[in-house]
Amino acid sequence: MKLYEFSGKKPQIANSAYIQDGVKIVGDVKIEELVNIWFNSTIRGDLSSILLKKGCNIQELTVIHSDAPYDVIVGENTTIGHNCIIHGAKVGDNVLVGMGSTLLNGCEIGDNCLIGAGSLVLQNAKFEPNTLIMGRPAKAIREVSSEEIQKTIANGKHYAELGQRYKKEVK
Repeated sequence: MKLYEFSGKKPQIANSAYIQDGVKIVGDVKIEELVNIWFNSTIRGDLSSILLKKGCNIQELTVIHSDAPYDVIVGENTTIGHNCIIHGAKVGDNVLVGMGSTLLNGCEIGDNCLIGAGSLVLQNAKFEPNTLIMGRPAKAIREVSSEEIQKTIANGKHYAELGQRYKKEVK
């Protein structure tokens, strides 16, 4: 992990966060408890702020970048899949962003949403809570079932636990 101060702002990282090798974090970034950031991701808060809330999971090769005036917020227990781009977006709690998805400036994803792999969420798009979102460009497909929400919550908790195991076991 490499931390960079930018414009007088330093990343703030909770002690319980797990951040893997190759991760780079710049500027105005706050990382809460039990957050996991996996191999070779970049979190760049140089133009505005980034908040990664408790228990969120950022998979390998993801880029998160704020872009004034668009702060980034990733909600509690949310998983951002492998190789995603989160750019000036707000993502609610208990969300799963599928692998290879891109979320553009000003978009807002409600709580308990599922975003299909490879989706492109356009600038300023807004999605209500409990929505399955898919496509290029992404569209609301249907309401997410309570079973799907429970699986997403369980997935987030699994990664919070896995990050703690890695913290103890990886040498």
